[in-house]
Amino acid sequence: MKYKNIVGETYSWLFPGGTPATSTDKEPVVTYSQTGIYDVTLIVDRGSQVDTLVKPGYITVNGPVGMDPVGKKDIAVFPNPSDGKFTVIADGIYDVAVTDITGIVLFTATGNRGARNFNLDLSSGYYFVTIQNGRKRITERLVIK
Repeated sequence: MKYKNIVGETYSWLFPGGTPATSTDKEPVVTYSQTGIYDVTLIVDRGSQVDTLVKPGYITVNGPVGMDPVGKKDIAVFPNPSDGKFTVIADGIYDVAVTDITGIVLFTATGNRGARNFNLDLSSGYYFVTIQNGRKRITERLVIK
């Protein structure tokens, strides 16, 4: 839900079941650890006027939350965020490439069926891990702490 910010407005969001469960940010980011249907409440205080909007069942979380577990998806990268140590899981023979946000390739490797662990010396920031096995190709954002 987007709202125009008027000077002096304050926002109070309620996200039962979410993390965080409450927020005063204009556009909060909320995560859910369980599948389900969740309500959202927004209270906007304009000093002399308070409006409340309740959206029952506004958020639906389907299937696994976060990264798909092994067996549900045949390519995975975890943990994320990472300290530079991460694992790639894929079926068959697969190629791995790590690039920075400008697209420069920093590392490449080949894996063979199952898990392969990596320990890269990367500065804190955002990177992309691309895994390709046959015609399947995914790119996951990797956050290095």
